[in-house]
Amino acid sequence: MCDEGLQALWTRFDVRQPLFTGDDIAEWPDGCLDRLMTAGLLRETANAQSVVCDACAEGHVEEV
Repeated sequence: MCDEGLQALWTRFDVRQPLFTGDDIAEWPDGCLDRLMTAGLLRETANAQSVVCDACAEGHVEEV
C-alpha cells in the first residue's frame, strides 16, 4: 500500500498550492509516487528556482 503518501496528501489538502519535495517523496515506499500519479492524485510541476535555507536559523533564500 501507499499509506505514507496518502497521509501526506491528507495533511496538505487545505494548502493553496501543496507541493512535495524530493526529500518528502524519498521517505515513501517504492512505487508509491507512481501509484498516486497514475490515480491522478499527484502531478509533476516545474522544478524550484530557489529554496529556503534549512542549514541555519536565518531562513534566507538560496538559488537552486
